[in-house]
Amino acid sequence: MGGYGKTTLEKHIYNQKYPSIGRSSFIFDVRDVAAKGELHKKQIQLLQNLGFNCEAFDSVEQGKGILSNRLRSVRVLIILDDVDHTDQLDSLFPAKDSLGWGSLIIITTREKEVLKRWEICIYRMKPFNQIHAEKLFCWHAFLQPFPTLGFEKLVTKFLNVCHGLPLSLKLVGGQLYGCFRKDIWEDVLHKISKIIPNDIISRLKVSYDALDKEEKQMFLDMPMTAIAAWEGSGWIDKKNDIECNNSDPSQVSRFSVESKHMA
Repeated sequence: MGGYGKTTLEKHIYNQKYPSIGRSSFIFDVRDVAAKGELHKKQIQLLQNLGFNCEAFDSVEQGKGILSNRLRSVRVLIILDDVDHTDQLDSLFPAKDSLGWGSLIIITTREKEVLKRWEICIYRMKPFNQIHAEKLFCWHAFLQPFPTLGFEKLVTKFLNVCHGLPLSLKLVGGQLYGCFRKDIWEDVLHKISKIIPNDIISRLKVSYDALDKEEKQMFLDMPMTAIAAWEGSGWIDKKNDIECNNSDPSQVSRFSVESKHMA
């Protein structure tokens, strides 16, 4: 399920960590590239991003061998975005047990089952709480972190139907920006209340009709997110909820530990 700000969170972590790690790579859209039979291109991209010179190759197995050799004992930051099969992890991250100390690997997926065979800690994205949801919505609707006088009750109603999803909060708030007619707000609220049932996928149809073709495709492609993290000599095991940059809810989403699967 999408709309939780997964990509924003990935970028936040990447920008925060890469200056101290040095060798880093952010690999987008692994699932789509693998479906085209071009996963070896991501292997080449990964090697190049990490600062390794390599000749072009067209075999995933050859790429696995090169990655295993080059990444041995090397400290790296790698983000693998939208993985949906264990073969993709094996192909892009074959040297997980021999990486250098202090390495950090972030994997995002819509298929939690993909991660179960690994010694891995899984984090599930969580919606914003009421305070952060209001700030995000209001920044987009009013260009300030609180409702304009007289709109407090309407804002609360919109927060209730958006269920704390950052994408919905931003889209709906942006759609209402510059509008100070309460009757129009009520009409929009009535419309989205009917198209946002209890399931999360349908929630993401908020403001869908207002998007252009390209935006609609981006909106529908937002993946369900599980985040796995590996740091140093093992997968990160946090016992508490994690929230990055709490003062700026427009930049990140919240995630918490869901479970840890040990082989």
